[in-house]
Amino acid sequence: MQKGINILNNIISLGLIALTFLVPLFFLPLTSDFYEFNKNILLFVVSCLLLVAWVGKMILSKRVSFRITRFDLPVLLLAISYSLSTIIVAPNKIENLLASGGTGTILALTLLYFIATNNLATATVKHLTNALVFSGVVLALIAIFQFIGLGASLSPVAWMKPKFFSPAGNLLTLATFLTVVFSLSASQIY
Repeated sequence: MQKGINILNNIISLGLIALTFLVPLFFLPLTSDFYEFNKNILLFVVSCLLLVAWVGKMILSKRVSFRITRFDLPVLLLAISYSLSTIIVAPNKIENLLASGGTGTILALTLLYFIATNNLATATVKHLTNALVFSGVVLALIAIFQFIGLGASLSPVAWMKPKFFSPAGNLLTLATFLTVVFSLSASQIY
């Protein structure tokens, strides 16, 4: 039984680390919106899988444990307000659930918050930070290659050839993400 609990703990930790690394880089050219929609779907799917692992861990341990922090109430109130807004006001509830930055995104992030606060050890937080920084480095290298023209000569498809191509989506998203990653890196170095 303890072995199963340890396996589920590892799945939760590795899932959170993989999600942290993949979300900035993930895109699929299978939908009309290559970037945001697919990043949201990845977020939803991994959040649900991690929830199943967390519930499985509680079932195996025969104990329901929930760590309470001072941020729980504001996060929960934000999720409730988004949900009520969707139920009461939104004319298209499904679109609001699937839209980037919409209710579905907030609910998935709320779920990830509670999974992380209840399952992560302090050592894993460092791995999460490293995954975020590493994905920022990959995005920065792709942006540099695109800007100097290597991306246009190496890319196999036409939509990857423009200088402004980035797996992050658009240049504003890339700049915002890289600013956060740079600040995080600078604080770790300092």
